[in-house]
Amino acid sequence: MSNTTPLCTLALTFAAVSLSGCDAEPNLADYATNEIEAVLKVQNTESGNEGAFEVILLGPSSGLSPNYIKLSEQAALTATWGDDSLQLEQVTQGAISYGGTFTTTESTEFNIAFTRPDGEDAPINTIFLAAPFEITDVSSSVAPGGSLEISWSGGSGTVELVISGACIAQYNASVDMADGAISLPFESLIPIDATAPTSCALSTQMNNTTEGAADPAWNAESSTVGRVLRRQDDATTYQP
Repeated sequence: MSNTTPLCTLALTFAAVSLSGCDAEPNLADYATNEIEAVLKVQNTESGNEGAFEVILLGPSSGLSPNYIKLSEQAALTATWGDDSLQLEQVTQGAISYGGTFTTTESTEFNIAFTRPDGEDAPINTIFLAAPFEITDVSSSVAPGGSLEISWSGGSGTVELVISGACIAQYNASVDMADGAISLPFESLIPIDATAPTSCALSTQMNNTTEGAADPAWNAESSTVGRVLRRQDDATTYQP
């Protein structure tokens, strides 16, 4: 009987030895397209007109950690909108993601096409990004008898408004961007401890997110996301 110990077993006994030869990075060629969960995002989350693409591809996982997939050389994720196009590049290691940036000043429809040399393509991943907007003013404080005043410019449709802070229950509401402003009476903000309310800083967030189905060539869990988000952190003092 041979006494030879497999190289991978030997490697496990030495903390300083790389395990890359035993646990190879998950590459695209290891998976059919319908085994891959694709999450394809188009986001505008900072003031200004610059947005970003983000795509992650996940293979089946036998453990608790996500199984991020790295594209092969000839595979591509290509974003198109209007007359513009961009091939997305790998932007993170480990938790592998692909991305790129764009500039937009209006609501826009994007598509991110996936092509590969060794399996089924997924060419139709349509994502709608709402028009950008800005929060222009938030009350510096809110107290009994008063109200929290919020105003904004730009945008379209209905967005989610979230007011949060350590001393209040999170406040959620839908607001029409055409209104341009909202006034929330002090009583709308419910303290966590009603018997002994305390003061704290409040943050205001406005979030316009649209989710949709990805190309059916991916697995059924795949999705597309378009998000325009603005926030002003700790801008308001809650004074009970």
